[in-house]
Amino acid sequence: MKHALLLLLIPAAIAQEPTPTFRSTTRLVEASVSVTDSNGRPVVGLSKADFTVTAGGRNRPIAFLQFDGVAGMKRDLKPLPRYVFTNRPEYTPAAARNVTAIVIDTLNSTVSDEVRLRAQLLRYLRTLPPDTRVALYQLSTSFRVLHDFTANPEDLCRRINSLSLNRLPNGENDFTSLQADARALAGVFGASAPQWQESMDRMLAAENWQAGRIKTDRLEAAFASMKALGRHLSSVPGRKNLIWAGGGLPLIQVIGELTAHDPHNRIIHYYNLIQETARRLAEANVVLYYFDTRGLVAPNHNPASQTPQYISDAVKLTEDARLGTSLLAKLTGGHYINYSNSVATAIETVEAEQRAGYTLAFYADDAASESWTPLAIKVNRAGIRLRHREGFQLAAESPDTKAQDQERLQAALRNPLGSTAILMNARCEPDSERGPGAVRLFVQVDAETLPLGGAGGKYAGSIEITVADVSAEGRVTPYTETAKLNVSTSDWPRTLREGIPYTRRWTPRFDAVRLRILVRSLDTGQSGALDIPLDGVFRAGL
Repeated sequence: MKHALLLLLIPAAIAQEPTPTFRSTTRLVEASVSVTDSNGRPVVGLSKADFTVTAGGRNRPIAFLQFDGVAGMKRDLKPLPRYVFTNRPEYTPAAARNVTAIVIDTLNSTVSDEVRLRAQLLRYLRTLPPDTRVALYQLSTSFRVLHDFTANPEDLCRRINSLSLNRLPNGENDFTSLQADARALAGVFGASAPQWQESMDRMLAAENWQAGRIKTDRLEAAFASMKALGRHLSSVPGRKNLIWAGGGLPLIQVIGELTAHDPHNRIIHYYNLIQETARRLAEANVVLYYFDTRGLVAPNHNPASQTPQYISDAVKLTEDARLGTSLLAKLTGGHYINYSNSVATAIETVEAEQRAGYTLAFYADDAASESWTPLAIKVNRAGIRLRHREGFQLAAESPDTKAQDQERLQAALRNPLGSTAILMNARCEPDSERGPGAVRLFVQVDAETLPLGGAGGKYAGSIEITVADVSAEGRVTPYTETAKLNVSTSDWPRTLREGIPYTRRWTPRFDAVRLRILVRSLDTGQSGALDIPLDGVFRAGL
């Protein structure tokens, strides 16, 4: 459907009724899909008809489809009429942009790996493309935000340079040295070495047990931090590429000697925790690219070692992160990168998939979707490769408290990235009738991108529209209105053509430099944002 930018007033589009007639379980599910051909090149120009979506064994109609990638050429933006603004991707220069979060996991990396990683990140950030937004985080003794999303590489480099090196607080990484010391000691004892073997075995077993317990805390901290970061990034619209640089996450961890006579043996299975973490990230539309800071390394096991083999086996099993980390990344639609010594490989992988990215959405209206639901997406063409998250889950809805709702609103208003999940056009012009500095605003919300439920012969839902004055320092002064939408099926085709209208006339704050228009679905939390520079409004008339 072609969307005209002619803004029309539709007086009967919004009906104020006490209760919308729709099922509360009807919610919009977004999925990011990377589509490439057999040579790894982006496939552009796909439409809804090219995709098939199956969720929970049922075919799901696609509510909307948007190409987020870069076609590898300069885009010719369509000109807008005077005073007209939009967040439609085909009209905005910043629509195809990269959004990447990078986590420096110093808790699960050695000092040497950390030094190499930081040097590589500094080189990358100094060549940051102008349309790229990057956020930096660190997991050390705690998880912290180094810098939220910004396009300023100098700020990011300063934050990395200010980090102090983390030295691991125990001898976990010294177990190989302990083995070497034990072999040297056995050589000193010569023929009497067997008499000392039992005490050396016990010493190594104790060290291994202690190291295993500490490693458990580190791994659990990494999983908990990933889930917390997923919650933090959920307020950022669209696809988020997460590059996590650490020492890998095993599927199982062995604590002890892995022998029958050791009463302290313990095998920890991380499968359920990996699934839970991946689902949290996937629901926030976060795609994980886990970069193993250990890179390409040769096995350190010495077949001639006189150290008991079972201890070495326990350590090797725990340090094998291939299955666990691969599963975690795959469930989110991402990659486990353990075949390179440079984090640039992860960054290049992210950029390649971003260029081939689409966002599609469909409605899930069944109670079964409140548990993990398998998701399959196909393109009806030969020789196509797809990568996307492997399922979704609709969390049980609970009403927000007033404080929680205000927190969500403020986060959405301050988010520097904007959102195209709900599309809108706006006409904003000087209002001479109200005096200098006054403006007249008319907004046309694209009904097709609103998550409205269809039931009882009507399309219904509740939306919130906020218009905020924003100062150069980021001070936000919002004005909010809510409405219950109730459009009959007979009026729906016209509403799709003409949109949902909203008008306001006022004088922005004296220090305001731009306006942010935020449209939120109160039923799903889905939002769209449009920024209007005030100098563009007042200078347009000169």
